Amino acid sequence: MNKINLAEIVRYSDDIPKVKELILFTNKQLKYYSKTGKRYNNLNSLSKIVKLSQNTTSKYIKIILDNIFKNRINAITVYDMIFGKVITSYHKIQRICKNLKIKLLTSPTEWFNLIQNREQKSIRSLSIRIQFECGHITMKLIHNLKKRGCGVCSLIENQKNLYGRLNYEQVLDLAQNRNLLLLSSKEEFEHSITMLRDKNRKKPSDSFFLWQCKKCKRIFKNRYSNIKWHGTGCPLCSIGKEQRIAHLYCEYIFNQKFDINKSILEIFNIEDIPDQINHHNIHIDSFCVLKFNDRVIHLGIEYDGLQHQNSKEGWETYNFLSHNNCTSKDWKKLIERDELKVHLFRRFNIFNYYLIVIPYNIKRNKCFQYIIDQFKLKTRISIVKEFIDWKDLYYNELKKKQEQKDK
Repeated sequence: MNKINLAEIVRYSDDIPKVKELILFTNKQLKYYSKTGKRYNNLNSLSKIVKLSQNTTSKYIKIILDNIFKNRINAITVYDMIFGKVITSYHKIQRICKNLKIKLLTSPTEWFNLIQNREQKSIRSLSIRIQFECGHITMKLIHNLKKRGCGVCSLIENQKNLYGRLNYEQVLDLAQNRNLLLLSSKEEFEHSITMLRDKNRKKPSDSFFLWQCKKCKRIFKNRYSNIKWHGTGCPLCSIGKEQRIAHLYCEYIFNQKFDINKSILEIFNIEDIPDQINHHNIHIDSFCVLKFNDRVIHLGIEYDGLQHQNSKEGWETYNFLSHNNCTSKDWKKLIERDELKVHLFRRFNIFNYYLIVIPYNIKRNKCFQYIIDQFKLKTRISIVKEFIDWKDLYYNELKKKQEQKDK
């Protein structure tokens, strides 16, 4: 380590012993990080040890690194790696690749340059070069490293399945693998494939089939491609607790089954849907067509968790739920889509299309009356229903599932 002139970097003489300690700790941190890829101390604990503020500690460490590397840019990069925002180390990526049986082709020097030349503080958007067991070499984002497998192999397989012949046995195998029961008969399967081919030359895997969840016995309709490649399964089993309670209250109040995650495109068969929500993956949490005398009500229910709120807390919740893998831009798009859904339903109020949005701060037992009040406010139709506690509704459903499972 190069000799550092403390008189040039220390403002107060009382800080000299502390900076000497910092030099030793920084040197120790560098050696430990070089061997393990882990941090021996963080900035907070180190500042307490040397009895300096975090800002002062950070400033002195950067000066110490400047003296070691004799290059300001390199020193800042090293600081980010051993104390700053760059939490993922090259050693960690090596361990992940080894566990996944992937060969890491990006060298330590290339990794250092990637960090140094990154445009954002976060390294989530950095791509590394890897080689899979199949021999294909590709670039992959760090945060996607554990997801899926070889993209080239998947693409080749998908192309075969997308444009090739999809047979009934493949759909049965998929149902078995995903704990589902295929209710569509072979004749219905053939009819669906034929109809799809005649319509805009769409892919066979875009066909809709009727499925039943073996766990909760829910019957639902979904595309083969959604279940095969997008990981979707039973809509009821996959939703969160708060959304499930809201959904069960709707079915209890109106005494009808509500569709879960109903696509906007299936609800509104029109062409001028805003581009931001004009996609089959944009959905309404719960939806049902209700009949009241001479009126047909198209009712949608949305449960908006805290991440849907346009506030600091909303962004923090969204960031937490996405495991820091999304940007504020993604979150703002979510807020925008929520607003567009509300405006779209409001536009069609004259045709009896209504959307009830349940905010996160509505307590579970208050959800029952909130749905009834909002429905009356929007449709001017009064609902009389005996109150039921959410626990009775929710846990009775779980009890029924367990009884079905035991049978």
